[in-house]
Amino acid sequence: MKFQIVSLLILSSMAATTQAAMNKWVDDKGQVHYGDEVPPQYLNQKRAVLNEQGVVVKTYKSQEQLEKEKKEQAAEESVKKARLIESKAQDLRDRVLLETFTSDRDIEIARVDRVSAIDSQIQLAESNIKEGERKMTEVNARISEIEKSGRTVPDNLFKQRDSVSRQLESNYKYVETKQDERKDLNKRFDDDQKRFRELKGLPPLPPAAAAPAAAPAAAATTAPTAAATTAPTAAATTAPAATAPKAAPAPAPKAAAPAAAPTPAR
Repeated sequence: MKFQIVSLLILSSMAATTQAAMNKWVDDKGQVHYGDEVPPQYLNQKRAVLNEQGVVVKTYKSQEQLEKEKKEQAAEESVKKARLIESKAQDLRDRVLLETFTSDRDIEIARVDRVSAIDSQIQLAESNIKEGERKMTEVNARISEIEKSGRTVPDNLFKQRDSVSRQLESNYKYVETKQDERKDLNKRFDDDQKRFRELKGLPPLPPAAAAPAAAPAAAATTAPTAAATTAPTAAATTAPAATAPKAAPAPAPKAAAPAAAPTPAR
């Protein structure tokens, strides 16, 4: 008999607790509602369960919140993965750096060798530019002379003018590209040298230990004006002899061969 009474009291208490629980949700218009059951259309919305004292005992996130958290988690995983890849890549670069060079001097020898190769290419292109500008001046004079005499300027002169103009433009761009390449190359060697010293536990280099100065720019770095776009004479179409490059120090391991400079203006 006592057992039955106790059981009834427990069941009554559970029933009272169940009845005391109340759901709280917000509808599409932002109105807050309370009730024993949440309408099906709001089950995916943010909602809460309150006890008889009105204290929130459980919350349910909205579908929008769940999707947002899922995206944030995916973004965090992506960042972690990218950091791991970068860390492995840095380890590989460090290993190659230490295997390639044994001292600061090795790095400087490699720098001078690579930079000297680019300087030689720039000098050759500038020589071609100088020759092209000479041809352009010469053909301008010829066309002016023909026009003053009242004769018709041959079409081949205009075609040669266009050809020389294109070659000059190509060489101007080539010099600019090589100067940028030289700057980037020095930056990479600076970074390698800094990292090498860090790995070896050496103090940073003083600011005075800078990379070699940039090569002088071409005398003319912009395309010729319309007044100087008449073509060269047919007689002046042979290329000038390439300036012999300066002798470079002994190449460091794995030094890449320089690319060929563009052809001189014809």
